[in-house]
Amino acid sequence: FWYEEPTHEWVALLSGRAALKFADRADLHVLNPGDYLLIPAGCRHRVEWTDPEEKTVWLALHYR
Repeated sequence: FWYEEPTHEWVALLSGRAALKFADRADLHVLNPGDYLLIPAGCRHRVEWTDPEEKTVWLALHYR
């Protein structure tokens, strides 16, 4: 399934690792602690994987 939020989403990875997949791209966007990303409203995306060895903690802010 895909997330498709009606608001913009700013995401920061606080711990662990994760990879995001975007519907319009073939590659994965890998995030490490301290990395952040702006996901525009309406952008179809999903979490492809998270670190199996360490808890993955996100901070996500949704705004218009």
